[in-house]
Amino acid sequence: MNSKEELQDILDNEMHHQFYYNEQSVRITDKAIRQFLIQLRDDKMRNITLLQTEIEKIIPKK
Repeated sequence: MNSKEELQDILDNEMHHQFYYNEQSVRITDKAIRQFLIQLRDDKMRNITLLQTEIEKIIPKK
């Protein structure tokens, strides 16, 4: 597995977690838990953005 594939796997995992935290934050009624889930979701979104940037650097320009 090369670097791009590894980063893509990590990206897929981060996206899965971001989606999960987002879904759960909509369902949870406890404000503190909801806020915590939103924070986790936002952290994952920042990771996703960074990973996408790194993957773009690896992809050869045409």
